[in-house]
Amino acid sequence: MAIQQKIKALFAQIENNLSAPLTLSALSEATGLSVFQITRLVSRLTGLPPMAYVRARRLAKSLPQLYRGDAILAIALDWGFAYEQSYIRAFREVYGATPA
Repeated sequence: MAIQQKIKALFAQIENNLSAPLTLSALSEATGLSVFQITRLVSRLTGLPPMAYVRARRLAKSLPQLYRGDAILAIALDWGFAYEQSYIRAFREVYGATPA
């Protein structure tokens, strides 16, 4: 598989599994890229380390639920955050305000 196809597969794997627990080793197994390659590629292409990119995508995907007025705990759990507080903290770091 060409590197471009592996990169597409990597980002597709991330997007398709945003609500599930993701690890670098799981991404590595799914794409055939090493953990080092994933770290280097995601950092170069997005400007963020891989797990920070995943967190940013999860937060972005959660915004429609916030606008609908869904409960923060439900949103946090829907998007792979273990606790409501971890979602709130991540949201504050990225957007500079709490989700409330």
